[in-house]
Amino acid sequence: MPNFLIVARICWGVVVVVVVVVVVVVVVVVVVVVVVVVVVVVETQNFASLPHPNPYPRPNPHRHSHRHPQPYRYRFRHRDPYPFPHPSVCQ
Repeated sequence: MPNFLIVARICWGVVVVVVVVVVVVVVVVVVVVVVVVVVVVVETQNFASLPHPNPYPRPNPHRHSHRHPQPYRYRFRHRDPYPFPHPSVCQ
């Protein structure tokens, strides 16, 4: 009988620990889900309140890019062929 009581006490301790862990995990998951839902709703509301003159602008093939005036081939032909320091510099 005493052994059974000791085993029962240990088992109840394990059950209590498992229940506490499960409750903590469930609470954390619920809090994370609520925070994510609130953030998504707030962001979508802010996004919807912004003015959208053209939500899907089409790229204009006739407009030239001002960031890269040179053609594509020119940039890569004249790029430094060895962009990282030479091994003799590292010694």
